[in-house]
Amino acid sequence: MDGREQAELYERAAKLFKSEDFAGARETFARAAAGPVVDVAHSAQMYVRMCERRMSAAAAPKSAEEQYSFAVKLMNQGRYPEAESHLRGAVSASPESGRFHYALALALGHSGDLAAAADHLRRAIEIQPANSDAAKRDAGFMALAQQPYLRDLLQGERG
Repeated sequence: MDGREQAELYERAAKLFKSEDFAGARETFARAAAGPVVDVAHSAQMYVRMCERRMSAAAAPKSAEEQYSFAVKLMNQGRYPEAESHLRGAVSASPESGRFHYALALALGHSGDLAAAADHLRRAIEIQPANSDAAKRDAGFMALAQQPYLRDLLQGERG
């Protein structure tokens, strides 16, 4: 690797860090830290440690609300399978929360488990009927709404 490649890695890592993708940023900063420009390598090493601290702080949301909030961040980054595990924790801790079931349905749907997504969306609607209309307007569900399990559920809610 030369100095130009190191600088490109550092810039890519900085963008990942800014978007709060600390795992991706850590890996990319670590690669930049191995480059020939000492100042860039030193700065990259400092960022590696910051990423590790942020990942460990963020890795263990404790309350159902913290798990839900963290999962929403992950979903906004398109990281649905990771969000799913946090949402399962939130639903387990607070099974009567319609918005937790709704978010889990979205994560499951985007992860490919449409049957489970339909089950959680159905539960979200049972708890809070307004979730039916929300799902019909939600851009995140629009792509999924044509899939048989969810289409049948949402069309059934219309009638």
